[in-house]
Order: sequence, then C-alpha cells, then structure tokens
Amino acid sequence: MTLTDQKSSDKQNGAAENMTVIRRDIFRLAWPVTVENILQMTVGLVAMAMVGRLGATSIAAVG
Repeated sequence: MTLTDQKSSDKQNGAAENMTVIRRDIFRLAWPVTVENILQMTVGLVAMAMVGRLGATSIAAVG
C-alpha cells in the first residue's frame, strides 16, 4: 500500500465517521419533533372521538 492509497483510505474512513456523526445529530434533533407530531395527531383523534357523538357542527368546530 502506497502513501497515497493510505491517505485516500483515511479520507474515506473520516468521511464515513463524519456521516455517522451527522446522522446522529440529525436524529437527536428530529426525534422530539417526530414524537410531538404523533402526540398532536393522537390529541386530534381523541378530541374527534369525544366530540363525534355531538353532531356534525361540533365535529366541524374541532377539526
């Protein structure tokens, strides 16, 4: 293995490690938003289920 091959290999390994760090950071930022969206949909579903018995006008007011 020549010195150029080793430098090229080191760059590829560094790029792979860098991508891993970037993916981990993105996941760390994105998971609270994802959980919040799921909870928001759940609240809307529960509200619709509770108000659904009252009639069409009430359903229109909820969603």
